[in-house]
Amino acid sequence: MRELLLAFAVSSFSATAVAQTATVSESWAPVGHLAQTTTGRVTFSPTEITFQNGKSLPLTQGAQMLFRPEVKGKKVTADLFRVTQPDDPVLENGSKLCRGKPVAYLIVWKSDKTATAAAPRNLAPFSGTKFSAGSPDDCGHYTYDAGRP
Repeated sequence: MRELLLAFAVSSFSATAVAQTATVSESWAPVGHLAQTTTGRVTFSPTEITFQNGKSLPLTQGAQMLFRPEVKGKKVTADLFRVTQPDDPVLENGSKLCRGKPVAYLIVWKSDKTATAAAPRNLAPFSGTKFSAGSPDDCGHYTYDAGRP
């Protein structure tokens, strides 16, 4: 019985923590060449992602999930977002997130090396529900610094 109460308390706390961060908008600075040349700076909230050139995708938050960002890597806890109007907008330098396929889902996670609020953010767009690295729905992986203004 004690384990059941503890599990309920932990799950209630987790749900509350997720709900509390769900209204926060974050500004992300691109890390690495791919994010810099494709998306530029990003403003991310659970209801929308806006790219440096002003283009955006409307979102709805799904659930947390275990996600393997690399084919043989370890799984991470990530947040799944559904793009409510799938699109692949033209971004920086004429680039697109998903090579012309409409982006239907975004998976977002923090680096497991640092779990601070300013930890790097990772973004993996998908055109469908095959959420595995290297799948036909995988559109790449972008990394951002949430700690830089």
